[in-house]
Amino acid sequence: MWRKLCMAVCLVGAVWGGVEASPVDPQVVFIAHDVTPDRARARAQPYRAYVDVSMQSAPDSASQLRIRPLWVGGRGSSTRGSLALDHRDEGDRAAIDILERGFTLTLPGNDEGAVLHPADLAGWQAASGPSDARFLALLRLQALGLRPVTLPAAPQLGQRLTHLERGGDFASLATRMRVRALTPEIVLLDLEFEGDGLSGHGRQAVRRQDGRPLETRLYLTSRDGQATPETHRLYLVDMATEPVLDLEHALSPPEDVFNVTAERLAAPPFSARSDDPALFATDPIEAGTLEAWMLLDDGSALDMALAFDVLSHHDGGRPHIVLRADGRPAARAPHVVFMHLRDVQLLDVEGQPLPDATPTVTQRSFRVHAGMRLDETRVSFPFRLPLTVSESTLQPLSRIRLTADTRVYRWDRAEPVPYCGQSTHSADTVIEWTSPYRATLRQAAPAAGDPQGRWTTAVPIDAAGREIAFSQLFVGRASDAASDWRTLDAMPLLQLDPERAVDRTEIATHAPMAGLRLRHYRWRTDRRTLTFDDIRMQPGERDRDAAAD
Repeated sequence: MWRKLCMAVCLVGAVWGGVEASPVDPQVVFIAHDVTPDRARARAQPYRAYVDVSMQSAPDSASQLRIRPLWVGGRGSSTRGSLALDHRDEGDRAAIDILERGFTLTLPGNDEGAVLHPADLAGWQAASGPSDARFLALLRLQALGLRPVTLPAAPQLGQRLTHLERGGDFASLATRMRVRALTPEIVLLDLEFEGDGLSGHGRQAVRRQDGRPLETRLYLTSRDGQATPETHRLYLVDMATEPVLDLEHALSPPEDVFNVTAERLAAPPFSARSDDPALFATDPIEAGTLEAWMLLDDGSALDMALAFDVLSHHDGGRPHIVLRADGRPAARAPHVVFMHLRDVQLLDVEGQPLPDATPTVTQRSFRVHAGMRLDETRVSFPFRLPLTVSESTLQPLSRIRLTADTRVYRWDRAEPVPYCGQSTHSADTVIEWTSPYRATLRQAAPAAGDPQGRWTTAVPIDAAGREIAFSQLFVGRASDAASDWRTLDAMPLLQLDPERAVDRTEIATHAPMAGLRLRHYRWRTDRRTLTFDDIRMQPGERDRDAAAD
């Protein structure tokens, strides 16, 4: 049971792990922002959004960052998200227009501070109220994790950088940075902020070639005059990096799931040898058989009924889309299929794209499973529609077509490796031998975009080559136990940190092992088309529609 649970939690990282650091402009960035007032029993107020970020030239040697919201999540009954905006309401239409035009962050070429303002300043001033001013104040804090960093031509490990700003959104702000890690494409920084009414720290990964942020964690304290001091926890990530963290819980992992890994590693048989036979079992998978989560490379279809629904919004806003999957997958297919989304099309009954409704893919890692019900109001929904899409725009919607890659697997070979030995078949696999009762199998995460590769599992064996009882724990890059953000040293590492570029399989045995039998599998990406039909259509109509496709 433990093996299946941990594999289910972590395998998104194993399947689609990797880093894409090449320039993508505009960037699609996910923002998670929790705000906690500094008073007794205060609860965090969550803000979630996807934004489109692009660089623009500006006069006087300045540059501009254009930030355009793609989706803003609602926060309970008190605050409305972007889907709750009603195109029939004049005030909401004005808000949609302002959000669609976006916001501009001016970055002066000297030590003057950055300034964020709505692109449609006149429209903002005419339509904004207290809640809009609050939105803009939070966006100014979020922009600290969006603006590019000026890097030296050849950054060095441990190098310290300082950026001073006078004026701008924060009056005066000193940002002190230390280079904590380097890769050929990425510079990882530790950050410290100190300014008028603002202080804090964080971690950030930026591209070497242009300093554009790829992933950021910030812990900030704001003190704005008469307002109550607030604590801000922020997580921002460029979705082109294909984050493996569950974005629904980017700031507050559910302890009952994510702490399982830490708790098990801190207890026998992983922390110390154990003689309790209940902790160990043999692996029933025979050589030549795929793991339960692997999709066989035989061209078979998923054989699941895929459908979508369009539901009315409880607050009078635009109806939202729900993707559904029902029925059991094909007999040899896993219960969960991991997809990498490439393209989305919203089609009418004639198979033509809906006008003015071109989707933006936001969440490329996409899981399809029986019983799936994925609502457009959720962070994990895979695409976003323009804010200008109205109920009438969606009325002709007949079919949603997703083009995606999935990894399909085939058996490669078994390889016995003696105690203290290493694999001679896979250079990406390293075994750490701790004792005759403990071993760790490490595998480098594949680079994003790789069309093929190898995956390895392991079982311990005795001197006669027989498999022996063991306990196993998969620790992927998505594993993220609860951390203390209040100090820089205790903050969780970024997913792009080189220390998290490896997936681990921890192995503990009851009897001493003479070695490991490695099970090597080969995988390749396979392009699939998933068609979601309108759930309200009658079977006869759906059949005629499919025949015309």
